[in-house]
Amino acid sequence: MHPTLRRSLPLSLWPDARDAALPADPPEGFRNILGAGAAPDCARWRGVGSMLETERMLEALAFRLIRGPAREGGAGFPAGYAYFAQFVTHDLHFSTDPEFYPRRDVPHVPWRRRRLRLDSIYGEGPEDAPYLYGEGVGQLADWRLRIGRFGPGPIPRLTVRPRAGCPADPRAPQCGVDERNDENPVVAQLAGLFMRLHNRALDRLTAYGDPAERFAAARAVTEATFRRLVFDDLLPRLLRPDVRARYEREGALDEPFAAQTDDMPVEFTHAVSRVGHALVRADYAVGRTVNDGHAVNVAYMLRHTVKRDPEAFRKGRLWRVDWPAFFGPEAQAADPFEPHVSVFFAEAPGLMPGDAAARTRAHLVLRDLARGMEGGVQTVTATAAGFARRLGREAGSARWLALNPLRRAGAMARWIGADARLAPWRRALALDPPLYLFTLVEAAAPAAAGGGDALRLGALGSALFAEPLYAARALNGDAAAAARSDADGTVVFDGAPPRTMDALAALFSPASSGG
Repeated sequence: MHPTLRRSLPLSLWPDARDAALPADPPEGFRNILGAGAAPDCARWRGVGSMLETERMLEALAFRLIRGPAREGGAGFPAGYAYFAQFVTHDLHFSTDPEFYPRRDVPHVPWRRRRLRLDSIYGEGPEDAPYLYGEGVGQLADWRLRIGRFGPGPIPRLTVRPRAGCPADPRAPQCGVDERNDENPVVAQLAGLFMRLHNRALDRLTAYGDPAERFAAARAVTEATFRRLVFDDLLPRLLRPDVRARYEREGALDEPFAAQTDDMPVEFTHAVSRVGHALVRADYAVGRTVNDGHAVNVAYMLRHTVKRDPEAFRKGRLWRVDWPAFFGPEAQAADPFEPHVSVFFAEAPGLMPGDAAARTRAHLVLRDLARGMEGGVQTVTATAAGFARRLGREAGSARWLALNPLRRAGAMARWIGADARLAPWRRALALDPPLYLFTLVEAAAPAAAGGGDALRLGALGSALFAEPLYAARALNGDAAAAARSDADGTVVFDGAPPRTMDALAALFSPASSGG
């Protein structure tokens, strides 16, 4: 196999690895949750034996996820939060996957320790990564994040609107230090919002005379605003209220292990964080300058990034996001939480014909399932057992799918139904489903069964998503620094800071005079 093709695929999709036995070990830099290393073999998912046979089952599962029935209606929250969640996961875990860095060294960023610190846009700072900085003029120019711009375009007033941090430098050709922030125009422009927030803070915090101190204060305000939006705006939409309330009171169970190792839990990175693909709509109304304001399909939308279409913006093909279409009361809704993924993901949206994964037909849904197989993710039973002492204290939890094996098997069997493609593995899937798949089935289940009513994650999915975020918040805790950033925030925002994403976006709307 060609080396470029090989490194762009999950390990389990390498043809010469398909005879390997399962379970796999967590890759370097990862671990199983609620532990400092790998869980025992008996606790990790082994599929149906070999990678080859398990991949056949996963291919059938992927077909069912794409072609199976989908319910009408949305997730009950604006579509932009699916992309904000993606941006947050990038900040939690800075990928070293050579798929994103095939032609140069992975940036030397201590990304595992500094979670929820926006390293995905700041990199190593202006002194060690000056190519990310240099916006505007004056003595503060080298402390401002560089921001890409639209244009030239047919509408003159749009030619200087920031799109994302995409400086014209070969060391960072896309969107700052993390190229995954250029996977689609929405995430790219979310990165741009926080870059613009930093620059606004830098310009307004005039009480700091030393540029380095001023930079640190501006970054502190930007980080604090980011974390506030994560915990007060994003998580209430994604998590079950009872599970979120438990984490607000008691913190993360995984915190002791997160404090002693930089490795990330594979149950988050290789399973629950990937269920966000189910929230992606088949089409979006992106903005007034895109298709005359009419919806475009997601496959077409995701191809328009700096990496894949570098000439688009210079030639005036504008893809500016109108934020009210993604956040706020008038926004289009995300798709519901359920075991169904848009058919456009079967076409590897965002991948051009020459890309490695497109050439192998290893579409995104299959790759999501395969990542869990080759990542050493724990079984649903083992994962749920680790959280039983927390989830089991909630009223009615004895009937929850995560904690009741018989009810879980019944829910899985009903989802499989009479699907002939899955018939050879019906019993195995009912008793021992992949964690990624179960998280989707659980989310679609009624709240009384520990589900999310298709509006949010279920009980176990909520806990797995909450763990690294609450652990990172605890490890970042500094009450004195938080108090300083709150005081500085009143200067930056002319009062109270934004507490919702639509409020943040409104600061940088064309009608706003600030920032």
